Amino acid sequence: WREDARGLIAGLTAFHTKAHVARAALDAAAFQSSEVFDAMALDSGVTLSELRVDGGMARNSEFLQFLANIVGTDVLRPKSLETTAAGAAYAAGLSVGVWHSLEDIAALWKEDTIFKPSLPESERLRLKGSWSKAVDRSMGWIDPHLEPKVQDS
Repeated sequence: WREDARGLIAGLTAFHTKAHVARAALDAAAFQSSEVFDAMALDSGVTLSELRVDGGMARNSEFLQFLANIVGTDVLRPKSLETTAAGAAYAAGLSVGVWHSLEDIAALWKEDTIFKPSLPESERLRLKGSWSKAVDRSMGWIDPHLEPKVQDS
């Protein structure tokens, strides 16, 4: 987190449309996820063997393919996308004996689609490099000591 960073959209030309901006927002989510996984691998020494997703963004196949390409690993979409709510139900059921182990609950997860990375490694690294350049350019926009603090309401 950097107080002096601000959101930006870089590289626009007169050719770009609202659709490009929307796609950039999805791409940014993939790049941010990749940064988290890279940091986790660096800290733990464990690399991601697969990524299981759920929720609203998991409905978007183009996003999931781009995520697989940028993260460089298989992305698995389940048949049921609303597993966050199901997780609370599973935890409650586990506590009262509906399921007897985490393995019983894990067996309920059913795969729908696997998105496999399809970019050459050189292209994946080039795209991640462009993302890093854009992130670097988002820094230093304000002096945090002079900017008024925004209060949560």
